[in-house]
Amino acid sequence: MCNMRVLTPKMMMDADRDTLNRDNITSFDLMLKASKALYDYILSQNLIKKEDRILILCGPGNNGGDGLCLGHFLKQTHAHVQALFPQSKKPNQALEKAHKTLEPLPEVVTLNALDQDVTERIERADVIIDGLFGINLDRALSGLYETLVNQVNQSHALKISLDIPSGLNAYNGLALGTAFKADHTFIIQDYKTGNLLFDAEDFHGQRHRIEVGIKADDASKHHHIVDTKKLKPILPKRKINTHKYNHGVSLIIGGSKGMEGAPILSALAAYRSGAGLIKVLNDKSARFIHQMQPEIQIDQLTKNKDIQPHLTKKDAVLFGGGLGRNDDYTDVLKTLLDSKLPLIIDADGIDHLKKHLKHNLKTHNVLITPHVGELANLFGVPSHEILLDPFTPLKYLVETYDLNVLLKGPSNILMTKTGSYHIHTPNPALAKGGSGDVLAGIILSFIASGMDIKTAVFKAIALVNTAVDALLKSHHEASILPTDVINALSSTLFMLK
Repeated sequence: MCNMRVLTPKMMMDADRDTLNRDNITSFDLMLKASKALYDYILSQNLIKKEDRILILCGPGNNGGDGLCLGHFLKQTHAHVQALFPQSKKPNQALEKAHKTLEPLPEVVTLNALDQDVTERIERADVIIDGLFGINLDRALSGLYETLVNQVNQSHALKISLDIPSGLNAYNGLALGTAFKADHTFIIQDYKTGNLLFDAEDFHGQRHRIEVGIKADDASKHHHIVDTKKLKPILPKRKINTHKYNHGVSLIIGGSKGMEGAPILSALAAYRSGAGLIKVLNDKSARFIHQMQPEIQIDQLTKNKDIQPHLTKKDAVLFGGGLGRNDDYTDVLKTLLDSKLPLIIDADGIDHLKKHLKHNLKTHNVLITPHVGELANLFGVPSHEILLDPFTPLKYLVETYDLNVLLKGPSNILMTKTGSYHIHTPNPALAKGGSGDVLAGIILSFIASGMDIKTAVFKAIALVNTAVDALLKSHHEASILPTDVINALSSTLFMLK
């Protein structure tokens, strides 16, 4: 499930350095090796035709060197190859060496402004390769680079980025301003965190990971990417002689006035994904307007002393969806934490957890499932701080409180004591109220059935996104409701058996 690595830019730089030392080669040797691998891949996939006019945008650093070296190989088989260099005050040593030692080289064009000649070259190009900036870019494109990328983005040429589209932050995937909008991105050796997170999906196009022989000496220094296609079957086949208590009995605490639907969505999703029995406890302000679903047991939560009997014969608990933040649930949550039952804390429940984080919380069987805003609220910081660096707060929660944390987004991040896992399933159809409740309900069902937290999270995300992909064959992405996803779970489980 986790056979591919994800590295931060620093991890990648360490791997580069380790490779140079271990193989006793220069950075230019490694650049040539990587460029040859890119070239071989292009030929094997027939991505660029022999007659295509190729324009390579080369920046001042190593990414520009990769671009020029790739141009060297392309020039051997393609007639029309040009390398476009925005003028740099400090030429890169690798670039200078490429100019001196490589033959043949593409036609090199240096520019100081986006004049008519350059504009015409862009308009004539069939393929434009982005080798402007790599994984070390930490500021917005400006001046000539910004103008050039804006112009190229309007081109109808096939656009390819090397490693990461220029203008994206390789650590967090955020667009720093203008960014190259690629049709294909050739990721060198390993995914970088910025290839997956936040804005990444809107700029990468199709991703291609290309092995070039770079490897860190310490193989543990990486994150993992989860291949959801390898998660079948989602559920095991049931025995004939079985009953509801064999398939997970769960308690959901959530729902208050105006938000009664949240726990119902979770309960329905849990039932559709195999749960044996579900009970919902609502805040006393909740109205019983959803009792038409006869399978769901619903009761009111009035006092803390009422919570303990509800935990009897339960296999897992989900706390927080639609609960609101006005009433004090400190004692209720403490009882849940003390019970040692597997516990998922979602939505408003994450806000109630704040009081317990001051009390040396140590428990390995708790999963919290925030989105960026909820994680920011937990730490009392603006959301943009989480966007800039999602890993530091996740690591703090795991190491300090032994929590398991699922940060939901276009590329979900699960961080546990055993590592960091990226479950990359970007799907804008899920940008709708209630989607998180559905996911939480499925995770609850899977944990209650006996899955460990990590497996439950992987399989729940895979199930939801497979269901949505099936719906997209007949539904517009903007029109899919969480209840549509719930109704599609049965056929999706059948498909994934």
